[in-house]
Order: sequence, then C-alpha cells, then structure tokens
Amino acid sequence: MVAIADEIYLGPSSDVDTTKTLLVFYITGNPGLIEYYRLFLTRLHQGLQTRCPELVLHVYGASLTGFEVGNDDHVPIANPKQPPYSLEEQIESTMARLLSTANSMNGSDSSLPVVIVGHSVGTYMLLEIISRWQAMRKAGNSRLNIVGGICLFPTVVDIAKSPSGRIATVGFCRAFRTGCVCS
Repeated sequence: MVAIADEIYLGPSSDVDTTKTLLVFYITGNPGLIEYYRLFLTRLHQGLQTRCPELVLHVYGASLTGFEVGNDDHVPIANPKQPPYSLEEQIESTMARLLSTANSMNGSDSSLPVVIVGHSVGTYMLLEIISRWQAMRKAGNSRLNIVGGICLFPTVVDIAKSPSGRIATVGFCRAFRTGCVCS
C-alpha cells in the first residue's frame, strides 16, 4: 500500500557544493492533493538539477488546507474553522506556508530566491500571493525574495464571456434544447 503524503519535499543532491540556492514552491489546483503532482514535481526537480547542477535546489509543495489526509504538520490558517475553507483562507494558509518554508530553509536570510509555480486555481493564488508580497515589501515587512511565478493552466474567470466562450455557450445551449449529444 502506498502512503499519500500531505507534503512533498525534494532537496538538493548531496554532492552540490555551491551557494546558489533556489526554492520552487508549488501550489496545487484541484483536487488539492499534492500527491497528485508527485511525478510532475519529481521530473521537474530532476530536470532542473540536471540543467543546473551548480544549484542547491529545493522543490516543495503541500496539499491545500482541509485536503490533508495524513498527520503531516501544516501551517495553520489565521482563524481556523471547520472545512471547507474559502479561497481567501486558502491564500492566507498558502502564504503562511510559503513564509514558513522559506524561513526554515534559509533562516532569516532574505537572499533565498523563490519561484512560485501554480496549477489551475493555484495560479490565482500565486498571483494573489505575489500581490500581497509586493505590498509587504513596499511596507518593509518582507524578507521573502520572490524572483518569479509560473502559471500552469490558469483558471479562466468568466469563460462564457470570452469570444470563444460565447460561441461555445450558444452551441451547448442549442445542443441541450434539441437533445443533441455530441460524439
């Protein structure tokens, strides 16, 4: 039986001797379980480590709050309540986890570069986190060093209002009214 983890951490190879460090912080989309992304994160880690052997590479991701299945320690949300958690609470929890993870890997040093990668709704969370981080940085309240963000298959808001969405909506409505089933 394979255990399902609530967190995935892939660290640097033991033979890396350098001061160049990077944290790749992954934010899941649906289904909210990090285990769903294990193969992708493993291949990402291997590919980056092969292309950049001089890099001390950390790849980290965790299940969204409320989607945990095990006993891994998670950074709690600010005002805990029973699930389901709102999108705002997920963003707060993910931001807290990012700060905690970066601090644990680099102590109080602000030079740890971080690239955030988000999938689906994780892309929206990524953009919100970067926006909040920029505000914190302007106010002088951030030691985090976000150097990039990668949005994988972002969530499309109001897809029915887009040009393609309007065409598809008309087609779907006609198909459902006539009882037509697409093959």
